Amino acid sequence: MAPPWFRRSVRALKAHGRHRAPRLASVFLRPILGESAPLRGYEVDIAAYTRRTGAAYIQSSSAGLGVAVLPRARVLYDYGVVLTPQRTLLADVSPQLGLPPHTHDALAAWRLPPMTRFPGRLAVLTATAHQRYYHWMFDILPRFGLLRETGLGVDAYLINTEIGYQRESVEHLSMTPVISPSMLTHIEADELIVPTLPGASGYPTLRTYDFLRKSFLPSTLPVLPRRRLYVTRRDALTRRVVNEDEVVAALSPLGFETVELEGMAVAKQALLFASAELVVGSHGAGFSNLVFSPAGSGVLEFEVREDFSPSYEILANHRGLPYRRIKCRSVVPGTNDLKVEVDDMMAAIRSLLAQGGPAPAR
Repeated sequence: MAPPWFRRSVRALKAHGRHRAPRLASVFLRPILGESAPLRGYEVDIAAYTRRTGAAYIQSSSAGLGVAVLPRARVLYDYGVVLTPQRTLLADVSPQLGLPPHTHDALAAWRLPPMTRFPGRLAVLTATAHQRYYHWMFDILPRFGLLRETGLGVDAYLINTEIGYQRESVEHLSMTPVISPSMLTHIEADELIVPTLPGASGYPTLRTYDFLRKSFLPSTLPVLPRRRLYVTRRDALTRRVVNEDEVVAALSPLGFETVELEGMAVAKQALLFASAELVVGSHGAGFSNLVFSPAGSGVLEFEVREDFSPSYEILANHRGLPYRRIKCRSVVPGTNDLKVEVDDMMAAIRSLLAQGGPAPAR
């Protein structure tokens, strides 16, 4: 009679989607490759998985969020791909920027990295796109807030520390000890502690907004001079303003200062935007800091239709920020560098200024 792991693997092959060949190979390669054998398939919902298997799941006060406690589960790669003890992918806590589960790269791997053991409770906080400031702030760090709400103790946190803002925020939130994962990471823990993601990527929530403000702004803000900020992307790889000299020349008489956020400490960015009266710039990670702006501050975002998401309009609405955006023409295919029509920009700024000064802070 076939062993149980073989029968489970064969049943997993009935799942729909791509990568059937690696899943079929996992049945026959398991005796040869052991824990490095390909995955057997995927689970769509971590909460449903815990209900079916009896693993613990602590529901958050926010609907749809919670923290799973998974005995002998594993985590893979530098973006925290969570695997069940049955060698299946837990898709909702291991996304690839919104792609459907059956397209996941981990399901296509013919051989996983060698597995190591972690004796204790390991909390998985990292997620896809951790190298991008917006996703770091709005997808990854809020998982720590969710974990803290449950009161669960852990022995280590799996979270990235390669980039300066990652190290700074990890230290600021007193996460210790930390394991910084890589693409060779494959860890089985006595218990893997897995907070759900805070929401759909690119759609910031009020809960995340509250968490970031409480985490990075002082409880009592000092009186700050009001500033008008033009956020440049001159050193970015995409969405640079090709006529930036013309844009800056039009903004300077209105008291705008040009700010470059690359390499600036997170806490310093927070205080800078906490003093903002009006923020202007191209769609990009720097606008993540709108979460720190005082209520009533104006926002003007340059939009390139081919490369745009509503993240910052949603964030502005959460914060009570008057928001405008102007459509700009992409002039460099591939990078979506754009040209701003200065007349359109100035009309939008006049509209924002006509709405009056900032509302009282809330």
